[in-house]
Parts: sequence; C-alpha cells; structure tokens
Amino acid sequence: MRKFSLFLAVTLAACSSGVGIAQTSPTRKAETSPSQSPTSVRKPNAATSIRVSPDGSAPPLTNVFVGNVCSQTAGCENISSGQTETSLIHGGTYIDVYVWEVGYGDGETAKQGGNILGSTYLVGKYAFCESGGYYTTSCPVGSTYVGWLYEWDVAYYVENNFGELFAAQDTSAVYPYNTYSTSLIIQY
Repeated sequence: MRKFSLFLAVTLAACSSGVGIAQTSPTRKAETSPSQSPTSVRKPNAATSIRVSPDGSAPPLTNVFVGNVCSQTAGCENISSGQTETSLIHGGTYIDVYVWEVGYGDGETAKQGGNILGSTYLVGKYAFCESGGYYTTSCPVGSTYVGWLYEWDVAYYVENNFGELFAAQDTSAVYPYNTYSTSLIIQY
C-alpha cells in the first residue's frame, strides 16, 4: 500500500500568493490554522510523472486521489492509496477534503452523500508541481505545473447527515479524454 506523506513546511497562505488561485468562502471560520492545511503529498507512483515543456499542450489527466482530510475536531489526516474511509472522526465548522488531480481536467465535480457540491463549497484551487518526489503547491522557480489541488469543505453536508460518502471525478481536458474518480467515507 502506497502511503502519502504530509509536508507542512509551507502554508497555503504563502503558496496562494503566487502559486495558484485561492478562493475563500465567506463561511470559513478564523480557527482554521494555516499549518493544518496540506501543501504537499508524496507522489503515489513514479510512473505518473509528467514532463511537458512550458510551450507544449496541457498534460492529460492521469490520476485523481484524496490525499488529506482536515477538520476542526480531528486536525489533518493523511489518506493512503486504497483507504476507503477516514481513520479519524471528523467534525466541526470545517471538514476539508483535498483532492489532487495529476494532469489537467475540464472541471472537477464533487458529491457528499450523493448530493452535488456547489461552487461555494470549493474553498480552494491550487496549481501544483513535482519537486523532490512530492507533489507540492510550493513550486520552485522554473517548475512546470502538473495538476490541480481542489479543497472542498463538506462540513455542512456531514453535520446535517446528508451522508458520509465523498466522491469526486473529472475528465481529461485533452486526448484521450479519460474520466477518473475517487471516493472516501468520512467518519463523523
């Protein structure tokens, strides 16, 4: 089983200043600690490495996975490849699910308990690159972005008993137009 490592050396606040598109929700509470937000995960497989030139076409989508779940009550939990449910009990004013997409999709959709999440629940979208065996939003100068990190806040759906199953999917924006998906049961 491949393990994803969490590297907390850089906060999302620092990386959103020049790395990606940061969106914040008006319902976001101040108790969210920047050091809780994951900014890197170990690459799940060396075969997923993508090499493109800055002037080349976008790389196709090759992988979609949940790397972390962070909440007010449980902190951040790393999610391993093949893990079907969280090990920790999550709850509180925020429950953030971090979905890593390697390659470029045409727009991720997510569901919690079978309900499609609206764009207001997408609280962050960050470009990431590959650096030192990790996918990271803290990209060294001259790096090529290889995908997107989506941050979904599902607290409303979980706390109101809409269901525990989180699911996300996307279709590659370029040939071969494959669709990838991931799911995770969030214990609460």
